[in-house]
Amino acid sequence: SKYNIVSEFFADTNSSFEHNKIINSGMGDTVIYHLFGNCKSSSNIKTVNFSFNENPVRNEINLFLDGTDCNATVASLGFGRNEKSICDNTIFISHQDESCKSRQIVKNALSDGAKAIFQGKIYVASKAQKTDGYQMSNGLILNDNCEFLVKPELEIYADDVVCSHGSISGTLNDDHLFYLQSRGIPLLEAQKKLIQAFFEEVIQELNDKEIINYIQNQISEILI
Repeated sequence: SKYNIVSEFFADTNSSFEHNKIINSGMGDTVIYHLFGNCKSSSNIKTVNFSFNENPVRNEINLFLDGTDCNATVASLGFGRNEKSICDNTIFISHQDESCKSRQIVKNALSDGAKAIFQGKIYVASKAQKTDGYQMSNGLILNDNCEFLVKPELEIYADDVVCSHGSISGTLNDDHLFYLQSRGIPLLEAQKKLIQAFFEEVIQELNDKEIINYIQNQISEILI
């Protein structure tokens, strides 16, 4: 059956909340996951999400920064491996008060007809001066028949802010492949190393060594 999972948290003043979610290939059907969070002053929030499922996965995150000096990070890694795979990340971060920071980092590697979707929005209320909002989505296209669909948004009603968004998609870099091969690394092994390096920015957001090792092993098994 399909999975429809909802989680909600409230981060009080000066609190920290760290959330790691892994959807592995053992999930037999579509997964729809919703995370809602309200963050008060000086709270630190991080959610890191991993999808290795061969079926569609929708990862929807809604964060409301309701106090001053909040710090929120959303990182997501998806590996689509066939035409049934859909890595969908829909992220909404609302800055409601001043001096808050938010980061969105989304990376997807796609092969054999897989699709990735990124819809990310940073909302800045008129009261939320000195907001620092960052949003970046990257797609690594390993076959010509894959799709990477991106819709980044900024909605800003304050004038003293630093907000940016960007998106990059492409194939493995030929110069990097040539460099590794010139050092005696076979082509397939060089490709694996570049894919692992592509994901490293998201993996570095983890603080638990056991989870880091598990994720790295999952990627290695997929690349065999």
